[in-house]
Amino acid sequence: MTTLSEIAPLSVHRLLATRRGNNVLEQIEPKLPSRISEALVDGSRTVMMLGPAEWLVLDREPIGPVDRMIGPEQPLLVFDESDAWRLLRLQGEDAVDIVTQFCPIDASADSGFKRSACATHLARHPAIVMPRSAGEIAILVPRSYATSLFALVSDAITRSVLPETEYAR
Repeated sequence: MTTLSEIAPLSVHRLLATRRGNNVLEQIEPKLPSRISEALVDGSRTVMMLGPAEWLVLDREPIGPVDRMIGPEQPLLVFDESDAWRLLRLQGEDAVDIVTQFCPIDASADSGFKRSACATHLARHPAIVMPRSAGEIAILVPRSYATSLFALVSDAITRSVLPETEYAR
């Protein structure tokens, strides 16, 4: 059975390097992903690199842990975007098939995307798709699109369990 749920509470922080250069990543502790679309998972925290000198930190803990992660001497700006995002969890044997109905990426954990955060669109909704395991995919979506995307994916789940004759009418 495939299920869709929202993961809450969630804190989201965008990190921007104040300067570019090869040594910026060397100055930051703890280490951040160094390749675009790479995601590092540590307990309840996921850190992903979105672009050159730009990261997104997701944490299921209350807002504030990023402050302890980034010190004043480090070359980063921190922006709290917690209210701008929703995190959905798609779980079950049909999770990959359902995601591929809405976007062209191979979201299976076996495809090498297990430690990735792919910025894409799901049915024209901007989203970041993060495969977690063979049957689990996390989807980060802007809050303004979350209700619509939730309804679309829920409908796809329903259609996946009904016999073809039931929904083909």
